[in-house]
Amino acid sequence: MTPEEAIRSLESTGPGGGDWRPWRANRAAAVALVEAMPHQALMPWQERLRVVCTSPRDAEASRAAALVLLRQAGEDVTVALSLLQAVRNKAVVLQALERMAALGDAVWAVVEPLASGNALNDAQAVKLLCEVVPLDEHGAARFSQLAAHAPMVAARWARELGIWRRKDLRPFAAHVVALAGHGDAAVRECALAALAMSSWRHTLGPPVELLRQRLPGASDQEAAVLARILALEHLRTNTAGVETLLRDNRPDVRLGAVEALAHLAADEPECWTRMLRAGDDTDARVREHVFTTGRTLLGRGKRLDQEHARALASALDGPAGAAVAVFLAFVARFQLGLVNAALPDAGQSEHAAALNRTLAANGTRACHRCWMVPRQARWDHFSNEPKGYGDLERVPGGGGDGPSLLRCPACQAHFSADSSSEMDVNSRHDAWWYRRLTLRELREHHAARVDLSHPRVVTWEADLQADLEHVDPAVRAEAAWELHTPAS
Repeated sequence: MTPEEAIRSLESTGPGGGDWRPWRANRAAAVALVEAMPHQALMPWQERLRVVCTSPRDAEASRAAALVLLRQAGEDVTVALSLLQAVRNKAVVLQALERMAALGDAVWAVVEPLASGNALNDAQAVKLLCEVVPLDEHGAARFSQLAAHAPMVAARWARELGIWRRKDLRPFAAHVVALAGHGDAAVRECALAALAMSSWRHTLGPPVELLRQRLPGASDQEAAVLARILALEHLRTNTAGVETLLRDNRPDVRLGAVEALAHLAADEPECWTRMLRAGDDTDARVREHVFTTGRTLLGRGKRLDQEHARALASALDGPAGAAVAVFLAFVARFQLGLVNAALPDAGQSEHAAALNRTLAANGTRACHRCWMVPRQARWDHFSNEPKGYGDLERVPGGGGDGPSLLRCPACQAHFSADSSSEMDVNSRHDAWWYRRLTLRELREHHAARVDLSHPRVVTWEADLQADLEHVDPAVRAEAAWELHTPAS
């Protein structure tokens, strides 16, 4: 195939009828030939290549033509920019520049104005930067250069690097930290979101001091993120610094520190202990994060020791007493003896007395597994299935296409479950849903399939009456709902 034949093939829009396979094979050969030829040899066809390059009809031919013309432009940034800005298919721009990544500074001279200008949207610019800029000192210098002209693009670039980390990001750390102090709140938020990622946290090193200096003047939202980053850095280098954050006067700083501890509490005993100590915090958001994480980890097998239980019991007399009592009642589902042993240290507060009454009632109607399963739910993707739902077992019997009957093997809670599947020409839509049944519904509609002599079924109603006095308001509300809901 001659160069003239190759150019004509690139200009062609199809075989005009008949078999497309020979035309596609000829087009592939033409693209390979044009991309491989020295750009000097294609000088006579430059204008025709420019037309092909800017045509939206054929991305493959357009990319090949753009690559040739970019090579011809060489160091002439003006020519390269005018060419790429004329290309309608921006995917062609990305592909052509990715192929030129080996040209180093020459391609960066084209990339930087494209990334910081309006030729590409932010997502395209970030993709291009991730492909063509090396993760070394030279790449960090280019990051700094871009940050001066297009800080938001640079911040999003940092976030993308954190998601798709390939190498050590330390050369970039100081520049990203600098963006975290930018005058634009959106840029600061994006840069802080990047720094909060594990890929960046482990590479900060000395620049973390700049974040510490920004903490006093940060907004509440930024303070929480900064504290989370600083706490994770302290846990790696200087654990005493975490206590300083946990004693800060600003609730958002304490919340950020607790979020960092919660992130590592499952695997690090020290973080688990420090997090639980924050359970008596005066801010409700901090306490909620401590206890929500604690309940989740208890459900996964994490356990308290005597020191944890006594420290929490001693907080029953304080302003956080109500929240602590609710959490200890949940702990008792797994470690009843431990909680009972810790209560003598709790004094005679109303919260301690309420917790004692709850523990004397010998647990709640729902086991810890069913307590984590919502009363009813609907979802249309398997990944959204409620936690604990998969542990339920199917009750034998029934038949037909009606709802299935599921039960919890531990507490005998029963659920009516169903699903649907709809097909159209191009897709399929599945949905699942369930609803927890009351004891009244089981007796009236499913008596033949339910073991009414099971000990947990026999004491069902009495357990619900006891739950009306439970220390946890959510348990009281659930008991009241079931006792007063008529059979459907």
